[in-house]
Parts: sequence; structure tokens; C-alpha cells
Amino acid sequence: KKQLFWAGLGAALAFIFRYPQGLIVLICLLTLLLEFLLSKEQFKQPKQLKIRIKRLIKDFTYFLSGFLPLIIVLFIFNYYKYGSALYPFISAFSHGGNLVHAVESKITGLFFYLIALLQHNLLLCLGVLGFVIAIWQIIRKKPINKTYNKLIIIVLSIILFYSYLTIIVNKQARFGIVIIPFLAILSGYGLNQVLELIFSQTNKKTANHNITIKQTWLKILPIALLIIFIIYSFGSSMYMNYQKYNSFPAEKPVIVDEYYNFFPDNFEGVILTADPVHGAY
Repeated sequence: KKQLFWAGLGAALAFIFRYPQGLIVLICLLTLLLEFLLSKEQFKQPKQLKIRIKRLIKDFTYFLSGFLPLIIVLFIFNYYKYGSALYPFISAFSHGGNLVHAVESKITGLFFYLIALLQHNLLLCLGVLGFVIAIWQIIRKKPINKTYNKLIIIVLSIILFYSYLTIIVNKQARFGIVIIPFLAILSGYGLNQVLELIFSQTNKKTANHNITIKQTWLKILPIALLIIFIIYSFGSSMYMNYQKYNSFPAEKPVIVDEYYNFFPDNFEGVILTADPVHGAY
């Protein structure tokens, strides 16, 4: 619907709560720019081009008018609270360089999040397929429509978020959560494209206007294999979660007592910690 002001406001809130989410601002602006550049017709007519340029500037203005006010308030608060408008961002940036979770091999680092996501849910394989199909359709430069525009913003989201996570040194599987919604959408899109291809081939009638046994099997077999794959993926994911649940120690680890040694003997109260490895950061 291109409610750009509210999109900008939502992007500002996302950025305030989690700084890497600020990439969504760049994604939205790039999407608007790509929509403009991929409209071939406008470049053939000078008048139409001027109208499109004005519309692009207007879209940028609406989006930024929703985004900037909250961010300016945040910068002002940071300046008076910490003495620098950028202090929290600089402090948070160092977290991305945490060597505790670094990956030595560049190849492993490149595919780290893809492997981590697929290990937890094999159904996201369909998202990889959907991503390839979406890229192919964008390159084909189909006429601009709602579905095409949605493909652009989803593909850009995956590319930019994945690139950011790959570039930073600190790699943890939980960071990949940001990619899951977009990959899940493309999983449904990829599945839909596969089913459409199957049905388009199997529904073709012969000269006698009859569907052959071969066509029937070509329809049933892929769907049956897909159902088996879905069941296997679900079972595999549940089994991994069950194994992780059973991996928790039944008794208190020795390191917990070592952790308490860092506190004075007369300490009273409860120390709350999810992972008592104090030297991790």
C-alpha cells in the first residue's frame, strides 16, 4: 500500500530497539529506487520521466519524515546522557567484533548462517529455491506490479541482512533470526512456483482431450515427495530440539562454584546469570 510515513516510523522504532535493524531503512530506500530504475517506459517519454522523478522524491520525503524525528530525538538524548550522540552505536559496534564467536575459515563464515538455519529447519530449503526464482524474475524485468515490488524488498532484505551478518566477526546462530521471516516468505513463494509448474505440465490434455496416466503420476509423485519432505523436516527439527533439551546438565556444573568465588563471602542475595562464564566478553 506504500504507506511510507508509517513504514519510516516503524523502521525508526526497529532501529531504536535493535541497531542492526536500521538496515531496513536502506532496504526501503533502495526498493523505491529500483522500482524507479526498472520502469522502462518512463525513460522513453521525457514528461513521464519528470513525473516519476518527482514521485520518487516525494516517496523518499514521506519515508524519511516518519523515520528522522524519532532518530533525532534519540541523538539528542544520547548527547545529553553520554556526551556523544553516537556513543551507544560505537559501544554496540564493538560487540560485532567479539573474537569469542569468530569463525576462522572464510568459506565457513560465508555459509555459517545458511547452514545454521537449514540445520534447525530443513523447510527453509524451499526459501533458497524461492530466492533463486525471485532473483530470476527480477532480472527478467517483468512489468512492475505488486508481487514484483514485494519480491524486490524481500530479496534486498535477505541480501543486506545476510551480508551484514557475514561481514561482522561475531557469528552466532541466534543472529540469523532476522533473516528467517523473509526466508520463510520465500519458502512459501518457492513452493507455490513449484506446484504451479507441476500442475501446468500435468494439466495439459492430449489430442484426445484426456489426461494420461503418466501425467497423473507426474502430479502425484512430486506432491507425495513434498509431503514426505515436510514430515521429515518437522520430525528432524523436533528431534534436534529434544536432543538440545536433554543436553542440559542434570546437576550443577563445577564452573558455577568457580563463578561464585568472584564475589565476597558475605554476599547476600541471588546472582542471576544464564551462562556463568564471566570471561566470554
